[in-house]
Amino acid sequence: MLAVPGQYIRGCVQGFAPKVKRDVIILNVAKALEQNTNAFLHDVVEEEFHKGSKFTCYFACLAGGMIAEEVTQGSPIAADVACANIAVSQHLADLFSTNTFKIGITKDVIGVELAGAFKNVLAIGAGFFDGLGLAVSSKAAYVSEGSREMRDLAVMLGAQPETFGLGSYAWLGDLLTTCFGDSRNRLFGELIGKGMRVEDALKFLADQRKHSEGYLTTNAFFLLAQSRGLHTPILQILCEVLFQEKPVKKAVGEFLMKRNGQSKF
Repeated sequence: MLAVPGQYIRGCVQGFAPKVKRDVIILNVAKALEQNTNAFLHDVVEEEFHKGSKFTCYFACLAGGMIAEEVTQGSPIAADVACANIAVSQHLADLFSTNTFKIGITKDVIGVELAGAFKNVLAIGAGFFDGLGLAVSSKAAYVSEGSREMRDLAVMLGAQPETFGLGSYAWLGDLLTTCFGDSRNRLFGELIGKGMRVEDALKFLADQRKHSEGYLTTNAFFLLAQSRGLHTPILQILCEVLFQEKPVKKAVGEFLMKRNGQSKF
């Protein structure tokens, strides 16, 4: 099981692949694109594993509404596990399922990876609303609009539409948990909403041994969307706050104003 931030996945696999002496399932729970290359994590893992080992690697990923502390407390939760080999997905579901942990299975590795990464991005913006003390109804409107934008981008990048449907633990379950619960990415956005500089908010998390994977992932996805000509106004506004010092109050006022160049209201 790989449970390190996405930017460290390549080095991690490089370190252990030569030591693997049999076929292996690698279950990844990181939710990001690789920094600088913007590569999917399944591509990174498989590339480096095959460089370092002659054995077979079955890559799988797990995503769902799972706040770590709540998992350790035994709260009932649900997630989706994906592998191109559906038998591996079923094996992992059988292995991890308990009377408080429900696991769905799928072959849509790209979709589950993107779902886990996209919800982190949207959660940062959701935190802006919390930091500014705005109504939960306002945040819900933003999450609704942002989820449509993320779904369109995900499908364009190769995800199956059903992975971003209403019954998806990897998408809807994780999105709601991360945007409305006590998550690291939402907290990061909240700190910025309260007036903290981005660099200081990152340091605040680091001092608590926490990490916002959505921070760098936001820019990576925006660049991918631009390269494919997809209109993603929410991603653009998030990037302007995180990387161009756009005032967060101004950004929140723009989130719902335009879609595909037209006024929403």
